[in-house]
Amino acid sequence: MIIDVPLLPSGQFSIDTGPVVGKVHQDCQKISSDELTVLTRAFKSGLALRDLEIRKYFGGIKEISLTGIFSEIKSKQNIHAAQALLKIGSKVHKINFKYKLRKISKNQSEVFAKIPVKVSDFGFSAVEYLGAKTKDHVIIRATLPVLIRSCLVSRTSTKNSQSTSGAKKHKSPASPRHQSPRTQSEKR
Repeated sequence: MIIDVPLLPSGQFSIDTGPVVGKVHQDCQKISSDELTVLTRAFKSGLALRDLEIRKYFGGIKEISLTGIFSEIKSKQNIHAAQALLKIGSKVHKINFKYKLRKISKNQSEVFAKIPVKVSDFGFSAVEYLGAKTKDHVIIRATLPVLIRSCLVSRTSTKNSQSTSGAKKHKSPASPRHQSPRTQSEKR
């Protein structure tokens, strides 16, 4: 994941969060995730001095987690709405965001999300250094693999509808014990 930090009066810098622990799954028409976690000590911005300041900024907070990306995969132009719980330290907030889903293979997709975060909601204030000041909003950009699980409900209902429709098309003569009483009496 990448955290884009906009600056005032202009500009921005980005923080690479390092590896993400956790998985994103697709079941039928729903996307969900385990707890997705990044460790703050792995954050890198490209400048050693800034990295040191970032670690001080987070204080004793060791990880940031995002839990429960849930949404229906029905949207226009492949832009989906989602909700998740973002936890930074002891503070948890529900956030809404948009994402795109890209199919890679039969069993795997990739999700690209842009997650806006208001840092003051988590108790952080703006940082000022040499005339540049951070804005209150940052954007978390995440590109994560999605494991596609089989959709047993859809396959079962599809097989049942096929076998039912198949039975109607290829009707075999009924055995005498399955015939109506009127038909059995007519044969006697």
